[in-house]
Amino acid sequence: MLEARDLRWRVGDECKGPLSFMLRPREILVISGRNGSGKSTLLDVISGFASPLAGNLFLNGMQITSRPPWKRATYGLRRLLQTPPAPEPELSVKAFLSIHAEVGTFGLFNSLTLTDRMKQLISLLELDFALSKPLSNLSYGSWRLIQIVAILSLPRGILLLDEPFAGIDPRRKSIVLGEIQEYAKCGGCAVIATHPLDPVDDMASKSIELSSDVN
Repeated sequence: MLEARDLRWRVGDECKGPLSFMLRPREILVISGRNGSGKSTLLDVISGFASPLAGNLFLNGMQITSRPPWKRATYGLRRLLQTPPAPEPELSVKAFLSIHAEVGTFGLFNSLTLTDRMKQLISLLELDFALSKPLSNLSYGSWRLIQIVAILSLPRGILLLDEPFAGIDPRRKSIVLGEIQEYAKCGGCAVIATHPLDPVDDMASKSIELSSDVN
């Protein structure tokens, strides 16, 4: 369970908040707002990449407000960035995914081995063609999808997804939507930051709309 209590954070010269919410297993929280409304910064605060101006965060009753990002990741917070980091030029897609497989299974998988869940998602999203390619040869949309495969394949936790549908074609977007819902149904939960026009409200257990011009 993820809980925010009277959270305030800074976006440029603006102070956002206070914001409070509670997210339980099997729930999906959709945070919508236009550019500059503070969606990405809020996810930075939740994942530990930015500090709040005030307020506290709790995970399963434990205060994590001052915990670093790597520590929060060990507690099950899974972050998908809005702008994916530049991939290692020579690292193949299969090698990248196998690293995540090793992390997610605590080293039980050997090098260049994918989990059954990864294979299932790769097949659903028709990404088999990309496995032998260097990450640097992928399009923005394909690189985005590979990261989604990696994060959805990890053990159940809390997904923090920053505009996860950017650059993805409508058919694959529909698949990703369904897989996020399935992730939640199986005991995980998700926070999705998105634009107001993205049709994700139907999947939301809870929703918050952030203003871009009101504190």
